[in-house]
Amino acid sequence: MFEVTIGNIKETLGYLKYEVTVKQVALIVGASIGPAALVIVIVIVAVCIATRKMRANNKAQRMLAKKMKKELKDVELEDKIRAQPEEDQPRMKIEHGNDCLK
Repeated sequence: MFEVTIGNIKETLGYLKYEVTVKQVALIVGASIGPAALVIVIVIVAVCIATRKMRANNKAQRMLAKKMKKELKDVELEDKIRAQPEEDQPRMKIEHGNDCLK
C-alpha cells in the first residue's frame, strides 16, 4: 500500500504497479544472455584447445612407438645375424657385368 501525506491529510492510494518497458526487458535479457554466451564461447574454445593438444600428443606417441618398434626389429635382426655361425652367414658375391676387362 502506498500512502501520501500532505500537511494533515493522509490518503492511501493503494498498491503501486510499475510498468516494465521494452527497453528494461531488453536490458535485463541482454545482461543475462551476454555473460552466458561468453561462458559458452570460452568453454567451446577450451574444449577445442584440449582436443588439439590431445591429438598432437597421441600422434607424437604413435610416432615414437613406431620408431621404437622399428629399432627393436633392427636390433633383433642384428642379434639374429650375429648368433648364426660364420659359415651359415650369407656371403656377398660380387659379379662384374663388364667382363671385357679380363
